[in-house]
Amino acid sequence: MIAAAKSVWIEKLKTAKKAGLLQNDRKKIHYTFDDQTEMVEEYDAATNVLLIRKWRQKPSTGLKTLATSDSWTFEVGQNYETRPIIDNTLGMTESTTT
Repeated sequence: MIAAAKSVWIEKLKTAKKAGLLQNDRKKIHYTFDDQTEMVEEYDAATNVLLIRKWRQKPSTGLKTLATSDSWTFEVGQNYETRPIIDNTLGMTESTTT
């Protein structure tokens, strides 16, 4: 049964629309499957280690809204593009001595 599931997954990958690019020392591959589900994989360009795998489902209504158009679910890794902005204090505090 596991072999059959692997075979189905491999066929799904083969029939998906694919686009790839090299950006910021990362290989990025974007898959769009027949049901319009999207998957993006990002690999370290030097080591070929998988860093990110994220998925986006087509909304059930078929219409993208602001809330659904960019909502990715991360299977591997995390969203490095929306890290919180760190303040510029460098860990220094104001002196309390007078």
